[in-house]
Amino acid sequence: MRLSTRLAPYFLLALLTACGGGSNDNNDSGNGSNARFADAQQAQCVKDSPFLSVGAGIDAPSQKLAIEPAQVGSPSGACSNNNQYQFGTGIHDITGPVANTGGMGWENPIQVFNGIHTRLFSRAFVLASPCNGKRLIFVSADLGIMTGAIRTGVLQAIANDPELAPHYSADNLMLSATHTHQGPAGYSHYEAHNFLHFGLDQLNLDIIVNGTYQAIKRAHLNLEAH
Repeated sequence: MRLSTRLAPYFLLALLTACGGGSNDNNDSGNGSNARFADAQQAQCVKDSPFLSVGAGIDAPSQKLAIEPAQVGSPSGACSNNNQYQFGTGIHDITGPVANTGGMGWENPIQVFNGIHTRLFSRAFVLASPCNGKRLIFVSADLGIMTGAIRTGVLQAIANDPELAPHYSADNLMLSATHTHQGPAGYSHYEAHNFLHFGLDQLNLDIIVNGTYQAIKRAHLNLEAH
């Protein structure tokens, strides 16, 4: 099994927790290679854990996935040979609090921002097919991660806009983050993401949601104008 370097510490913590966490007073009970660990019994538990076999046989080189990808056939119908599309672009500022607040992914409550170097933006792109009237929105936001709280807020803003609602919904909205760590945190409804940033920052969340909605609105108007 392969783990990213960022996830490995959390995975190790989960294994240790499953094996009883804390230390064992019988530190000399281990034999062989486990004797060099402070807690040989816990080390053996981790070594024998079934969690270590997760993904075995399906992510190794030259191995087929357990689930075969769906086969996509040739396009058919009235738009099968269509190559005419419309594009619309829009951008809007999503810079949140810039002082005395932590950066997303820093996870250090005493490491805080003290000003602006460059501003943060959401960049929206709308692709439409005049042949069948279908549309797709892709947004790239200068954020550490994309959260469900942002998606829910943006979808609500779209639903409340009579000009956007007929064209855009959860079915054709794609939100992505650039994964910058130079932006404020606290914009998730999951406390695990906010814990070391002193909770939810509603101001920052509102700024991101509104800025992303405004970028989409501008992209829509840009497309309609051309």
